[in-house]
Amino acid sequence: MLIRILTAAAIGTAGYFAAIAFNAAPGDPGRSISVKASDQVVELNFPTPEESAFIGEWEQLHVAHGNDFAAMYAAFKDTPDAFRRRAFRYALIAEWSVRDPQAALAYLLENDSYTAGQLAHEWLRRDPQGAVTGVLGGGEKARGLLRALLGEIARVAPTRLVEILAAIGPSKNRRDQSATNAFAIFAVKDPSAARAAAESVAGEMRGQALAGAAKAWAEMDGPAALAWAQAMQPGEGRDQALKAVLAGWAKTDPLAALGKLDLVPPGGDEMQHASDAGAQVLREAAKKDWDATIGWLRDNPGKLGRASLDGLQTEMTRRLSVDTAGTMRLLASETIPGLGWVFGNAILNDGYAQRDAIWSWLDGQPTSDITRGFRASLLNTIAWKEPEEGLRFLDRIPNTAENAALLQRGVESLFNGGTRMEQFENLLGKASSNLRPRLIEIGVTAGALNITGEPSVWIARLDEIPVERRAIVASRLADVWAASDPQAALRWAATLKETGGRESALEAIAGTWAATDPHEAARWVDTLPAGPGRDNASRSLVGALAKSEPETAWTWALSVQSPGARIASLQVAYSGLRKKDPAIAEQMLQSANLPADAVKTLRENYKPEAEIQSVPR
Repeated sequence: MLIRILTAAAIGTAGYFAAIAFNAAPGDPGRSISVKASDQVVELNFPTPEESAFIGEWEQLHVAHGNDFAAMYAAFKDTPDAFRRRAFRYALIAEWSVRDPQAALAYLLENDSYTAGQLAHEWLRRDPQGAVTGVLGGGEKARGLLRALLGEIARVAPTRLVEILAAIGPSKNRRDQSATNAFAIFAVKDPSAARAAAESVAGEMRGQALAGAAKAWAEMDGPAALAWAQAMQPGEGRDQALKAVLAGWAKTDPLAALGKLDLVPPGGDEMQHASDAGAQVLREAAKKDWDATIGWLRDNPGKLGRASLDGLQTEMTRRLSVDTAGTMRLLASETIPGLGWVFGNAILNDGYAQRDAIWSWLDGQPTSDITRGFRASLLNTIAWKEPEEGLRFLDRIPNTAENAALLQRGVESLFNGGTRMEQFENLLGKASSNLRPRLIEIGVTAGALNITGEPSVWIARLDEIPVERRAIVASRLADVWAASDPQAALRWAATLKETGGRESALEAIAGTWAATDPHEAARWVDTLPAGPGRDNASRSLVGALAKSEPETAWTWALSVQSPGARIASLQVAYSGLRKKDPAIAEQMLQSANLPADAVKTLRENYKPEAEIQSVPR
């Protein structure tokens, strides 16, 4: 029985209960109605209230409240049985939309805006002209329902579209294309009337209306639609119409549409994916004839930029699904710049479903820059989407010098450029001995923890770093540690056995300490013996002080003993002095007793527009 109820609603009746209300009096046995579903007439026999407690409950609501639909609505609104609540609501809407739709709309807008939308839809289905007039006259809240109904209105009352657009104005959602879609529906039914209506639209909605009419007409007659759009007055509306013409034309004649791309101004809505003219035309052209579209791109190198090429993404994703190997062979054999970018975006989205098939195909190919690029894109996507799975795939890559960059990018993707470091410890615990050193290095660089908490843990991890990278990682660790406890970082750095690593760590500490407490850092540097360690620390001080205290920075730069490092330090300090006071800068330069060629170098290398940088190492 309930299946019959739902069937009745599904095939377009006003609902089971409403059908009873308008075809027989409550309590009459053997009630039935005939409804049309597609091209067939279906006879529906409904049970009597005595046969169904469910139907009886509905009729009792009518008995209790008569035609006070607001009271009926309130009576079942909070019914805990979801099925009952929905069934009664649909029945009420169906009956109310016939008896007093204006009152129904006002009540529901105040009490249940979602149900008000259902009411407007049902009203529009029963009485298109009356519904549009009623909703337009129902106030701002009521008019707000019309945007979601534009497509339906275009089918049943298209002559009202211009009036409606003037009333509702542009959408706050920049992605909304309801007006364009509505005029496209109108144009399929009556191209001439749709074009005339679109031309009469004023204001911000004019472009969308013209685009809808243009796109639908272009699917039927591209040259004629193009001539119509070209004849418009220059402006945004004409541009939107031209873009829509080419997108519609591409559905039937891709090469003809692609050949006219120069007629459309570049650019698109940065808020919408693949929105420029080239992207829209490519999207439709690729669906119609992939091979011809790829051939056109090959014959017109550089014609379209990366943003436009992303219009291929949807079709590329589909083709990866139906023929992974064939699509990958095509991509690998083509020399069209930017297809690798499209591939990367495709697998970042729906194309990711073909992850294993693509990886398997790559395993069977000779290594080249092209296949390495595809593998890098896939690996980065896996690492970003499924970090633990990313570890497994990273372990499939041989740890060779040739694959170093590939592995590094993959490990970085695990943490999305340092924004997901909260999962660091979990991934490190699951990483193989092959990957742990790379994760540790990323962890130090990206700040995977508060180093003050357990510095001993990270100091022990340095032993896992290859010897040739250990000094660099130690320097980064010292830098991070110094931000919270420079004295402790200094004591640790002094224990480092490798001279280069120790000096790099001390330099990093000096730079970080100088940025937070330059005077304390300076007192510490002043205690260091002459040599590379002191020079490195002094250079860090110069970089930290050049903007705020350039005179002090100049003094420290003069103390650097290494000739090359001294000139580099003086250049940074001199830039700070010149920005603060050119006269003082010149005075200090003259009094520094520097060789003439050094003075000349400092003056010639000063760039007023450049930012003061730290001293290069």
